Amino acid sequence: MKKVILTIVALATGVAVNAQNNSVKIENTERPSVYNLVYKAETAGKVTVKITDQAGQVVLVDEVYGKNFARPYNFNSVPTGKYNVEVSDKKSTEKLSLDNNYASIEPIREVAVKAIENNKYEVTLIGNKSENVLVNIYDKNNELIHTDLIDKKGSFSRVYDLNKIKANGYTFEVTVADKVISKVAVQ
Repeated sequence: MKKVILTIVALATGVAVNAQNNSVKIENTERPSVYNLVYKAETAGKVTVKITDQAGQVVLVDEVYGKNFARPYNFNSVPTGKYNVEVSDKKSTEKLSLDNNYASIEPIREVAVKAIENNKYEVTLIGNKSENVLVNIYDKNNELIHTDLIDKKGSFSRVYDLNKIKANGYTFEVTVADKVISKVAVQ
């Protein structure tokens, strides 16, 4: 089974208390993208934690034996969206939901800009795991002349035709999750 680790930034912290006086909640920790699942019960037993995405696909199943525990989960590298956390013991099942609004930044292996022909440039990004990549193109006076939002995961290559722009040099700036990862000047 493929093990998936999740990233959560905006988290609808939920607390569930059932008739057996069990309680379940999700708490933030000091580390970004790491959250504690806090479980409290009157008797010890097997507890199953199942996390599913919006489509109902299981992304993580964990089993813990205990009465009272705080279990850390590192939510780092799944797409943004809503997730469900289902906590079951032999007496009940509690459901919490959370909203993953964080596009994690995995290391980009390579960003390349190369001239193809007369004012046409190819931008290639390899190793993209983020959903949002922004390509800004500036002229030699550092004026923004073009912006391109690439909203798909995975490596990509795109050709930019700058023939209609009169400039003697360009700077290509590639940004992932509001962080500039490459700035390449070409003549």
